[in-house]
Amino acid sequence: LKKNSAYELDLYNNYMQTTDAHYITELKTAAKNYRNAAAQTAKVTVPADAVSIQVDILNAMQEFAATLTFIVDNIQDPVTSLALLSSYNKAENDMFASFDALNAYYASKRP
Repeated sequence: LKKNSAYELDLYNNYMQTTDAHYITELKTAAKNYRNAAAQTAKVTVPADAVSIQVDILNAMQEFAATLTFIVDNIQDPVTSLALLSSYNKAENDMFASFDALNAYYASKRP
């Protein structure tokens, strides 16, 4: 995920302001990076009591990638774009919540 060059909403906004296709390419790349991160995370063996946390992280990354893809695919449709921005907020919150749960898990395991 560190490969993503900018905040996704900034990329979206920059595209809407300029219609420069470069921003669409970056959004597509960001979505791909989230899918790749999910695939790599799925390969990690976690303790039994952390499986649900890993699944939540995987689901959140896939949801976020899908939302970015839908945004790109529908960027010319203002009504759909508006609805997808709401979906983006939910997907982003799900990402934060899943990683917050991971942080809480690690904190609970510290001596």
